[in-house]
Amino acid sequence: MGSGKGQTRRARAQAVAGPAGAADVYCSFWLDFLTAQGLTRQTLASYYSGAPVNGTMKFDFEETEKLFTDFFRDLIELGAVALPSGRSSDGYSMCVMTASDGRGQNLFLKSDQPARTPGGEFFPLIHSPCLWLEEGARLWDAEMQDFLLSLFRALKALP
Repeated sequence: MGSGKGQTRRARAQAVAGPAGAADVYCSFWLDFLTAQGLTRQTLASYYSGAPVNGTMKFDFEETEKLFTDFFRDLIELGAVALPSGRSSDGYSMCVMTASDGRGQNLFLKSDQPARTPGGEFFPLIHSPCLWLEEGARLWDAEMQDFLLSLFRALKALP
């Protein structure tokens, strides 16, 4: 995975820093970038894999984690995500785990900082991330806005 397209487009984008010290998500920065690049209808999977999504593309846990981690880091570099003071993108990762009921999977944002409670370093973002990618998740739509809101909540809640 990873065609390098994201890195090229990121290099042309100007990152704008958020308020110092506060974790935040700026959906308008992401939408402005997508609009300027003509990508609002592009799928997340095809943007990062370089392959067209036609319902036959399948993603395993590892590929899904890598794709969402790359996406998360791009959001930070573009200024669409501001991390808490003293934190870097290397302090977070995306991980896919089987749901506690054994049915389906969840995508979590994981912090490398120790939590006060067991499992507190994980925050659930979306259910069935592999399926979401396979079904053509767009770079900008209502589901993406929900994902960005979940990301905001995760950054506020994680250590």
